Amino acid sequence: MTDITIKYDHGQMLIHLEEFLSCRSISKVRKLIKLINRSDNPDIVNQIKDHIQYRMEGLDNITMITENRIDRNKEEVKDVEMNVQHWLYLRSQHKKGSNGYKHYMTNVKESRDTLKEKKADLRSAEKEYKDSIRDKEFFSKLLSEVFS
Repeated sequence: MTDITIKYDHGQMLIHLEEFLSCRSISKVRKLIKLINRSDNPDIVNQIKDHIQYRMEGLDNITMITENRIDRNKEEVKDVEMNVQHWLYLRSQHKKGSNGYKHYMTNVKESRDTLKEKKADLRSAEKEYKDSIRDKEFFSKLLSEVFS
């Protein structure tokens, strides 16, 4: 359903809707609708509208899931930051060259690496959330302005 084929007198055009809609350009969608209306099968406009409505329904679920993921990742980042501070405190109790310092330094490094991973997960969840919000706004704008 994500691919549509527009047939003309002397050829045809294949459009991948997911990639086409990912550019978030209302003017390009309007141009596409004009092309479809001039083609042999103008009913394809309804397929595009149905696809957009289907995607909007799925975006609500994605938004809720990513909100939960963001909350969970924020908690994990706080916990790991507290871990890093704890290991730094324990490390500071020893002289720099001692075995205790080296032991705690490895724990500090491991905790910092985990912190980097958790922050990267948090950033990716936030990006996914923002993208889903942008897509939902774009699709609702399309349905209200272009397909009305």
